[in-house]
Amino acid sequence: MKKLICIGMILAMAGCSSEPQVKDINDMKDDLISDYQVSDVYIEGDQHLMIAMSLPENNDLEHAANVGFNRMGDMLNHVLVSYPTLDAEAKQIYVSFNANLVDTQNNPSIEPMYDVYFDVSELKKLNVDSSSTFYDYLRYANISVRQPMGHKVIEAWCAGDNNKQDFVNVCL
Repeated sequence: MKKLICIGMILAMAGCSSEPQVKDINDMKDDLISDYQVSDVYIEGDQHLMIAMSLPENNDLEHAANVGFNRMGDMLNHVLVSYPTLDAEAKQIYVSFNANLVDTQNNPSIEPMYDVYFDVSELKKLNVDSSSTFYDYLRYANISVRQPMGHKVIEAWCAGDNNKQDFVNVCL
């Protein structure tokens, strides 16, 4: 009888562990879409985690880029803390920034502006916490502009503050 009670107490204590539960990478899509204004998440090809985000509609291109980068930083904080085994599934993270555009014939479309991408192994070296900002991540970023309007957005962001001096890897 005593053995049965002890086993029951051990099982009860194990079930009440206060350690945070590690999330599976398959849960990531739902998390990011619901909490970080992400429109799509998937693994592509050679272990590339692809994340699509929309830039806010704003005529101030520097502000739109700042808001987009802020959301990206918050999202990266979440991903790096909640998915510690990410590097086993993805070697790079690509964040594709899209925007709602209207062409000269007044036809609306959603177009990719630019991609910001990171090597997961480099991001894993950072001491990430809830106070980490997109500035912490941008130092490790590479950027690929996908169309002229994307170039204008990055150019506007780089013209602000000391961004061009501090982020030569981002500023073209």
